[in-house]
Amino acid sequence: MRITVKLGGSVLEEDSIRVRILAQVSSIAAQGHEIILVHGGGKSLNRRLSQMQMQSRFVEGLRVTDAETLGVAVMVLAGEVN
Repeated sequence: MRITVKLGGSVLEEDSIRVRILAQVSSIAAQGHEIILVHGGGKSLNRRLSQMQMQSRFVEGLRVTDAETLGVAVMVLAGEVN
């Protein structure tokens, strides 16, 4: 069975929770299931944007990403979080 697990930014930042969840994922994978991990990183992105004195803009709960913010998002999500 293929199972997708999304780890939100809050989970990624809490060591004890992250370790517990990843142990569970590892156990499921050991049973022969295919695991697809999807990570969040909104908190990390918000923190980096704040450090760079850039504002996040949201419309109806969704982040609006302009070209400048996209560059920072790629740096954070593909580099730091990944």
